[in-house]
Amino acid sequence: MALYLHYVMLKFIMSEKIYQKKINGSVYYYLQKSYRTKVDLKDDGKTKGTGKSKVVSQTTYLGTAESIKRRLLTIHEPLEVKNRHFGFVAALLSTAEEIGLVALLKEQIKGKRYGIDNWKYFIIAIINRLQHATSKEKIGEWALSTVLPDLLDFDAKKFNSKSFWYATNDVISEKELQEKRKTKENLLEDVFTNINDSTFKEIEKQLVKKILQLYNITPDVTLYDTTNFFTYFSKTNESLFAQNGHSKDDKHSNRLIGLALCVDRQYGIPLFHDIYRGNSHDSKTFYQIITELILTIKGLLKLSNDVTLIIDKGNNSEKNFKQLKNKIEWIGSLSVYNYKELASIPLEEYHGTFKGAKYYELKKEIYGMTFKLVLTYNDILYRKNEYTFNNNIEKFKAQVKKKWLEYKKKPKNVTDGIMTMLKNSKHKDYLTINCKKGDLCFKIDKSKTEEKKKYWGKHIIFSSNLDKTYDNIIEFYNSKDKIEKDFELIKSPDLIRWVPIRHWTDSKIRAFAFCCVMSLTLIRIMELKLEKENLKMSPNVIKQELQDLQQSILIYDEKNAVSKITAKSTVQNKLYEIFNLSLYENNLTIH
Repeated sequence: MALYLHYVMLKFIMSEKIYQKKINGSVYYYLQKSYRTKVDLKDDGKTKGTGKSKVVSQTTYLGTAESIKRRLLTIHEPLEVKNRHFGFVAALLSTAEEIGLVALLKEQIKGKRYGIDNWKYFIIAIINRLQHATSKEKIGEWALSTVLPDLLDFDAKKFNSKSFWYATNDVISEKELQEKRKTKENLLEDVFTNINDSTFKEIEKQLVKKILQLYNITPDVTLYDTTNFFTYFSKTNESLFAQNGHSKDDKHSNRLIGLALCVDRQYGIPLFHDIYRGNSHDSKTFYQIITELILTIKGLLKLSNDVTLIIDKGNNSEKNFKQLKNKIEWIGSLSVYNYKELASIPLEEYHGTFKGAKYYELKKEIYGMTFKLVLTYNDILYRKNEYTFNNNIEKFKAQVKKKWLEYKKKPKNVTDGIMTMLKNSKHKDYLTINCKKGDLCFKIDKSKTEEKKKYWGKHIIFSSNLDKTYDNIIEFYNSKDKIEKDFELIKSPDLIRWVPIRHWTDSKIRAFAFCCVMSLTLIRIMELKLEKENLKMSPNVIKQELQDLQQSILIYDEKNAVSKITAKSTVQNKLYEIFNLSLYENNLTIH
């Protein structure tokens, strides 16, 4: 039997007293509570002129003296205690409502499937990625372990992969997508596969506008980068997004899906995203996305006349630079190994030091355009490069030795198999292998290694703005670690957990990507809110602190049950207040 808590907002409790009644010779006790409330519940305020009020009395039967005594002396333990996740999911929903995500989903995603509003499938999926990422088949089961069915008023048993598939299909029809692709010329050249994701793009655009306005953010620097995610799709899967390419997680035999992302420098809040074919090179992807990216950035940041875009060296090309020229300022990097003359500049000729790194300024022509370059040298990076080089050499030597020991009969000379291993490795220019008396001998080419050391610890950064100061160029470019942290969050098994993706068609893959980026937006906004309250907490710590807050339902019998939120620490009390969780606690029911 479902028992529901009934909450009544009281204005003034005027009196509370216990009195007795004598009925048929027996004495019974009652608790009477009187309070004043507004005649019209829409009125508010305690002073004169804020609306008429009236006195209401509420009487509760307590029982006989003997029954009251018996209850007081008897310790009444609950028959059963049920727990549901409350703190983190309610805080996520609170944040989604505050930034306008819930309202935008309602506005842009219409219709119902299996009695559930289509927009609810998306907000539930977005929260699920952060709280406990599951497959869509198990998401209904997960929802039952949370308070979301109460807060969003839906039947969790009806939420599964089938119902989510239909709800998603109402946004992007897989059938229409396939029909449209049949008539698309040069489809293989379109890295975005000719998918119509305008609904998701509109939601993101309006959401970012609201966020920037709500929190008074005017980013002067935006960060753009790409990553990819491996899948377990078979070769027969017809997805155009999932393709074999260079995996950034070293899963080169798996089919990949690419994600292009642009975020603000300060908080790492997503401003723009898209997904693309996993076999598309970064520079090709960037070329096809540049126009939309610039229009989006400039449209969002109308108040800022000086917006700088930070890009990675993988996006460098003459075509891309021509696209960017005179449209936006940008800062990027160059591979120091392609500029021997710069790497050979003696450290004593560098112009100064900034935050522990030596720097050298110059102007240079690249791809037919003049840029301001800043060459930097850092001792820590030098030692890191040195360690990586030596460590990789040792790992390779261990692999060769293992191969050598696998030969049943010890060879008298270095075998073709081992020479092929060396030829295919990145160490072939620095290492030679010989065989002496049946044992392998490794020799490092010292002259070539010394030549390589000229490049260690060095980095080349460039700016399209020739007047940009060296410190701004260095600082702005180094801030790109914010977007790298965003990629870590999306891939984290403890948070958004993109992999494994359990959707096989491109329309559903696009919807899944949208949900993941919206999840990233929510957790970044939660960080921002806490930072403004002088609470510096990582996403994982935020989750852990709020995850501990659960709804406990104490069931005493069929008719009596009590709902409580688990005890809160000082930090959790602060989080409870910041995310306005009392509002959501008041909407909980007892099941």
